[in-house]
Amino acid sequence: MSFNPRGAIVRTIRVSETETTADGAEVTRTVSGAGVVIHVRPHVPNMKPADVRRAFLRAVRNAGCVAAAVEHGHGHYRQAGNLIGEAAPSAFQVVGPVDGLRELVTHFAVGDWHFAVGVRVPTGAQGAGPEKVRPAMRNAFGKPEQVAATAAALAKGRSDRMRAAVNAGEL
Repeated sequence: MSFNPRGAIVRTIRVSETETTADGAEVTRTVSGAGVVIHVRPHVPNMKPADVRRAFLRAVRNAGCVAAAVEHGHGHYRQAGNLIGEAAPSAFQVVGPVDGLRELVTHFAVGDWHFAVGVRVPTGAQGAGPEKVRPAMRNAFGKPEQVAATAAALAKGRSDRMRAAVNAGEL
């Protein structure tokens, strides 16, 4: 994918962080601009996962960008599958200058990246097939009498097949 964060559907990302100063006042810093979501690789040869994340975050700071963890998916497990430690960050929302972002997406710790897209998620989708068939008005489907009759017909068919298999010597 070519790196061009100025498309029509790419949205501006805003990252805020609050810090308490020595005198107790809270200061909120907000950075907004072009951004990407970067997934960090959990396994890099000859490196611990914490060292990979540390190197990535150091590269983020050196590129003049700000990163915020948006996904925690790298857990620490024993061989038996028991959780050893809480999940570590696996994806970061990174905001900064375009040159810095372009440099970051080529970092060795980046497994995958994508633009933050500013479009509405389709929630009313029904699939791509033909229109769903609806039961006709005033039909008996789902009524207690119909359910009982269907269950009786299935039981009779199963017992008839079983009887025929026993008579044929198959069972």
